Amino acid sequence: MPKTAAHSIAINESAKITPQSSFFTPLKAYYQLTKPGITGMVVMTATAGYFLGIPNTIEHFSDISMFLRFFLTISGSTLICAGSCVFNNVLEREYDRLMKRTAKRALPNGEISIAAALIFASLLSILGAIFLSFINIPTLLLAIAALVSYVVMYTPMKRRSELALLVGAIPGALPPLGGWTAATGHISLPGMFLFAILFFWQLPHFLSLSWMYKSDYTRGGYKMLAVFDGTGEKVAFQSLVYTILLVFSAAALFVVGTVGLIFAVGSLVLGCTLIISCRKFLMNASNTSARNVLLTSYVYLMGVMLLMLIDKT
Repeated sequence: MPKTAAHSIAINESAKITPQSSFFTPLKAYYQLTKPGITGMVVMTATAGYFLGIPNTIEHFSDISMFLRFFLTISGSTLICAGSCVFNNVLEREYDRLMKRTAKRALPNGEISIAAALIFASLLSILGAIFLSFINIPTLLLAIAALVSYVVMYTPMKRRSELALLVGAIPGALPPLGGWTAATGHISLPGMFLFAILFFWQLPHFLSLSWMYKSDYTRGGYKMLAVFDGTGEKVAFQSLVYTILLVFSAAALFVVGTVGLIFAVGSLVLGCTLIISCRKFLMNASNTSARNVLLTSYVYLMGVMLLMLIDKT
């Protein structure tokens, strides 16, 4: 074998093993198990719920004990969410191997063992529960309900029924309500509207995502609407209906006086933009129109959360 060829192979082999020997690779793998996109959403929505629940932001955080309360609320909620995501990864590891978008996750490729993942998930969940136990009982129970509904109900239901979509939206909608109860100590109407906003937001968001990756979900054996909808008409129609309900839920937050006119107008503009995207998806169900709904839903959520923070009454 020529020296140059051997040298080239050696370089290639070195390139293959270098990432595996990196000190940061295991840390990154554990981090990815927590599904950072979902946990990041929990941080944002729980923070919005907390801020809407406190009477005055400046006076509230001038007290170090109140700042600590906020820190424990957000940290506890995030840790429990992260733990539930790791449990979800463990339960779905065999099906993740079948799908292109998930085959390289740490559990399907053997980078992290099942035992290590279970210990990691348990530690995150227990630590999060300890943090929230210092806040109040309603907030702790809501976080536990989110974990149980996500891991015990939603995860196995995804392979059995299309109704898993609605069940899965429940744990995703509980963090802002948990932020509200952490600040107020009880569940009340504004907190329920926060729950409704996140509940209905997730439906067009995930419906569009499922249409984009319907071939993957088909290989994984998941029973969802996109898998059985050959034209995409049902997926797009439901996305439109849920978006309309989302707009009304946001308006209700203004009606009860939790937010001001800036929020009302801003959320309406954002909602109409998402409705237009869903209508285009309905008229032409394609990956491009579905992706437009997905991206617009991100803009909607970030915009509405920001409006809540700057225009609370």
